[in-house]
Amino acid sequence: MKIDRREENGILILKLTGRFTLEQVPIMTEIVDSAIEAGDRFIILNMLNITDISSSGLGKIMGISRSLELRNGRLALAEPSPVVEYVLDLARMLDVFPVYRSEEEAIKSFPPVRRH
Repeated sequence: MKIDRREENGILILKLTGRFTLEQVPIMTEIVDSAIEAGDRFIILNMLNITDISSSGLGKIMGISRSLELRNGRLALAEPSPVVEYVLDLARMLDVFPVYRSEEEAIKSFPPVRRH
């Protein structure tokens, strides 16, 4: 999986490309843990280019969400690919995470961010 990262309005945006399966979980863990340690509290996962997502990938997303919530942060998913939307629906998780049709919608859903 390829992960492009950028920051906008104090929100970390990770654009994911490829498969999000067990093999990619350690990479995602390292990136997100480093971001949280650096003070990031609001993260958007752009899922437009995800071609496959496994239960391990879903579990990692749940873990990221929990970690951020414990730090008064929040996770949002943006632009889910058809396969991501299908898997989230199948797992009955569409209501668990805020899912937005565009990055812009996701960004607007967050409060103004002040970095410490």
